[in-house]
Amino acid sequence: MEGKKDYGNVTMADLAASYFDSIDAPDKKMEYVDGGHNAPMMKTEKLAEYIHEIAEKQKK
Repeated sequence: MEGKKDYGNVTMADLAASYFDSIDAPDKKMEYVDGGHNAPMMKTEKLAEYIHEIAEKQKK
């Protein structure tokens, strides 16, 4: 998950998207949340939903 408003030297949404695009994987998905780099931790329900989605895919 990446914050839509991540700017600066540490994390930037465009840099994360570029890295994501460079990865060759059979199943991948980029998730954005409103806010900056701490937004995923502040939106625990959305983060939990995303983690459970990944866990379910791993079971198959």
